[in-house]
Order: sequence, then structure tokens, then C-alpha cells
Amino acid sequence: MSTVTIPPGVIARVREGAFSALRDCAEGIDQAGRDPGEHEQVRARLRGMWRLLDAIGWTSPDDHSVVGLQVDPGEHAQALLVALDPILALLEGWLADLPEFDPRRPAKQAEVQAVREFTARVRGVGGQR
Repeated sequence: MSTVTIPPGVIARVREGAFSALRDCAEGIDQAGRDPGEHEQVRARLRGMWRLLDAIGWTSPDDHSVVGLQVDPGEHAQALLVALDPILALLEGWLADLPEFDPRRPAKQAEVQAVREFTARVRGVGGQR
């Protein structure tokens, strides 16, 4: 089994994106109507998010804050991208809105770069989204 390491500074953002995807799935269930095909797509996405959260943890323990967390990209690549793509867009928007000389800007730039690099790595090892 090959693994990819979620960097320590990205784990919380992956978790945040996964929870957001779960909320989107709940909306999808509500809007899917009676079409079994639509329900199966939502169920598949739900299962992927549940497996991802099982792998990275549903809460934020401190024990991964230094070394990161290893996951199997074959199993989790699609769920990682579903979680990361909207988070990356959100972070990039926040960074764009941050004044140039804001003292938080360097830390936010580093966070955006870390999420961007990890997202690209996941795409490179099997994510298609």
C-alpha cells in the first residue's frame, strides 16, 4: 500500500472540507428526489467522506501536529479532493481579501501554499476531480 502524508498544517483543513462535504451530501439527499441513481451518487460520496474521516479522525487530536498523517491515496484520493477543492478556493479568497500589509498575511500565504501543494500531490497520485 502506498501512502501520502497529509502535512500537519493541512489536516484541520481536510477535516473542515470533509465536514462541509457531509453537509453538501445532506442537501443532496434532500434534493435527489426519487431517482435511485442520484441517491447512489450521494451515498458513494458519503461513504468516501466517512472513510476519510475515519482515517484522519473526526476530531482534532494533537498527536499529528508534528509529523502529519499518512493515508492511502488509492482509497482516499477522491474524497480528499472533494474536501480540499472548496477549501482551497475559500482560503485563496480570504488571502486575496487580506490587505497587503496585514501581519497575518505571511501565515495565510503559507497555509494556502501548503493546501495547494498537497492538493496537487493528491491529484498526481490518483485523484481525478
